[in-house]
This record gives sequence, structure tokens and C-alpha cells, in this order.
Amino acid sequence: MRLVRRPRTMALPQISESEQRRSTRERLLQAAAEVFLEKGYVGTRVQEIARRAGLTTGAIYGIFESKAALLSEAILAQGAEAFSKMNASLVADRPAAETAVTFATEALAGDPQPFHPLLLEAFASSLRDEETRARLRDSTAEIDEQIREVIERARKAGVLDDAVSADALATFIRVMLVGSLVAKAMSLPAADIEEARELMQRMFTSLAPQTTRPS
Repeated sequence: MRLVRRPRTMALPQISESEQRRSTRERLLQAAAEVFLEKGYVGTRVQEIARRAGLTTGAIYGIFESKAALLSEAILAQGAEAFSKMNASLVADRPAAETAVTFATEALAGDPQPFHPLLLEAFASSLRDEETRARLRDSTAEIDEQIREVIERARKAGVLDDAVSADALATFIRVMLVGSLVAKAMSLPAADIEEARELMQRMFTSLAPQTTRPS
């Protein structure tokens, strides 16, 4: 009797539950960003986001607590690449003064990012929605932490006078950063990047200890 060999079949790779959840999350965040920009936060229904992602409404609430949570996470996801570039200036082997100048210059005159209009929508929504406002405050706390890291490094490196208030400086930089994001989202004219760098260089030089300032 002749045996017939059956062709071997390749087993499809198994997708873990965590990988599937991550994939679903990414699809929802991308869809949410698109719909929020098209219809605004108030005009967006979670059913529309689910439909755009090719998922069910239940998939949204299986991952996100609310529409406000989805908006907040969509902003963070859209801005991740932009913030990672800015955070690249925080590498340990870079002089603290240069780090501070680069950080501030990018905030003041860096290129507009796709997530800026989404952030502007979140700001507008936070005026009417307490949950959105609370989540934006949490996001602001993360920004403050990054700013304080720059300030602390500058102080330890001896390029920031001990008399300068860390709280006041962090608040100033945060306000500049948020204001710049709003301006970019509205397509307002931006400062020349080199002129902005010169301004930031002068400002941070003035904050240095008297003994280290150039004469």
C-alpha cells in the first residue's frame, strides 16, 4: 500500500492576550485622535471611535474608563514621538546649560506637531468638563517633573544660581511650553529658531551664579 504524504502546514504564531490588548489599544487611540480632530471632543461619540477602529464599544470601555480618559491617552500617544525628541536633550553626557537651552528653544520655536490641534481641543474641553481638566492636570505634573529634572541638573552643574527659585522657573518654563503648543496649534507665527536659541542662551546665562557669568 502506497502512503501519501500530506504537506506540512505551518502553525500560525499565537498572539498573546497582552499583545492583542496592546494592538487594540493602539487602534483605538489612532481612531480617537482622528475623530476628535474631525468632530471635536463634545461632538464625538464613543460609538464613532469604535466604528473607525473596526471594534465594538465594549472594546473601548474594556481598556479606557471614559471618553475623557481616551482623549488624554490619545494626546499622550500622538505626542510621544515629539516628546521623545525633546527628552533626547536630557542625555546624561550633555552639559546642563546646553540641555536647558535646547529644551526651551524647542518648546518656543520647534516645528508644529500633528498632536497640537488635539491638545488645543483638550484645553477647550477642559473648560467645560471636570474629568478632562483633572486628567490634563495629571499630564501637566509629568511635564513639571521633566522640567525639574533639567533645573536640578543645571543647579548641580553650577550653571544655575542657588538664589533662583526652582518653583518659579519651572512654572515659567511650563507656561512657555503650554503657550507655545497652543500658538502652534493655532498656526500663529513662530520665532526664528536661531533667534529663539540666542534669547534662551541669554536668559539662562543671566540665571547663572555671578562668578560663572561671562564678563
